[in-house]
Amino acid sequence: MNKFKKITLSIMMLAIPSSVLSCSTNTINPDFENANYLVAYSNIFNSTKNGFYNLLPDLKLKNQKNKNAKKFLFKDNNIVLNCIEFKCDDNKFEGTKLTNENYANPNLINEKSDLISNVQIAFDSIAYSYGIGPLSKDNIFYDFSDLNLTVDYNNTFYKFIRDEDNNNIIKFYTTQSTIISNKDSSEQQNNYSILNENVDFDLDIIKSFLPVYFKTDETVPIDYNLEVKEIQSESKEDSDDNETKYYLNLSFEFDEKKLENEPIIDNLANILTNILFYIEPIKFVDKTHEILIESNESNTGDEPNVGEKLIDVLNSEPEEEIDYSKLEYFRNKTWKTSTFSNPINIKDKNISYIEIKTKYHNLPPKEEIE
Repeated sequence: MNKFKKITLSIMMLAIPSSVLSCSTNTINPDFENANYLVAYSNIFNSTKNGFYNLLPDLKLKNQKNKNAKKFLFKDNNIVLNCIEFKCDDNKFEGTKLTNENYANPNLINEKSDLISNVQIAFDSIAYSYGIGPLSKDNIFYDFSDLNLTVDYNNTFYKFIRDEDNNNIIKFYTTQSTIISNKDSSEQQNNYSILNENVDFDLDIIKSFLPVYFKTDETVPIDYNLEVKEIQSESKEDSDDNETKYYLNLSFEFDEKKLENEPIIDNLANILTNILFYIEPIKFVDKTHEILIESNESNTGDEPNVGEKLIDVLNSEPEEEIDYSKLEYFRNKTWKTSTFSNPINIKDKNISYIEIKTKYHNLPPKEEIE
């Protein structure tokens, strides 16, 4: 039986990096550059309430009436958790005892990209920082039970960035701050970035950041039209090559009068700027604001008698004072970015610029009266 135990231990030792095999409790090689703390935390730290550590809190609504609240907001060009309307306080975890088997074969979050060796480096890093030696107890590689983990979800940031080797690939990264403490009140703060391969940069993810309503008392959600469109050239000679080029179009129409003077297009432009901040700096340089007064019975039947007219609000002054409350009209706003230095790939199409269009239709006076 003793011989069998020795063979088993020898096999287990083969899975242990030589850097941690030492008689001392604090002589692990402190070269932890490739440490995968995310996976290490999810194997070490547990909460009786929410299970093992996760990159995101449970995010339960504080007020169940706010069912359309967004889980993410923007802060300093970063995507952050909406801890105003969602609970982010389930952020404390307790350390556990890491068995020899768990050390050799930790539970991975993504089996394609997570390297066991990098997770083991993170185990070693945490143990090294708190003087925890390996193999101090039977079948226990590291005893982390004296440690506590606190996650600062309020200062967790998310961002989309280009892949360094392939500009067509957009990746989603999380930067998180954590504090590990022990019973002696020693603390270590860690800041790390982790790639989340479960998030694709596509139209659906962009749309998920757009507001559902522009007013809290709205009952009908905004029906956005978000699509990739082909750039139409006047002639083939206008293009330097035969490659088809595309742009991203965001548009919607509304007839809610109380929204007419809201900075809707400004808000949408800010959201897109924040989403793309680390991908491509964008600037909306081409802006138009037009009012189209139609020639119809609603407009010509009463004073003032106004025929069809297009008013360029930004570049011209009206020839006469017009009482819009008595007219049916369309207010069209269009914002367009400059051409990107590096196109952004969406749906396998290279996007050269972004265009936002909003169209407000003033209800006819007769309908308003009815």
